[in-house]
Amino acid sequence: MQRGVVRLLLVCLIATFLVFFGCAKPQQQAETRPETEPSPEQLNPQLAAPRPSPTAKVKQPPPQTEEVSQAVKRVFHDVVMPDTSKSPYFVAGDFNADGSEDLAVAVKPVDTDLAVLAIND
Repeated sequence: MQRGVVRLLLVCLIATFLVFFGCAKPQQQAETRPETEPSPEQLNPQLAAPRPSPTAKVKQPPPQTEEVSQAVKRVFHDVVMPDTSKSPYFVAGDFNADGSEDLAVAVKPVDTDLAVLAIND
């Protein structure tokens, strides 16, 4: 009986040893950077070309009415058309702050039953 208890304790001890030391994280080695030659800009900062700041935005010219009509046709095909009865009927700006100019256009459905169904699709 004592032999069985000793074996059980030995198995539990080995299992505990394996769990604790088998799951341990390896020591992190120190990062070594490969030696590279410095760039000319690093050696002499005056040689570096001025870089535009990431927040600097290039001002785009306002879209023309023909460009707006083409964009509406490209996106919505023949389902809607610009509502030119409003003034202004379109406005451009970065509405979602992604750095890209967006276009908002007042549109109305084309006078066909198929267009109304396509809008709801």
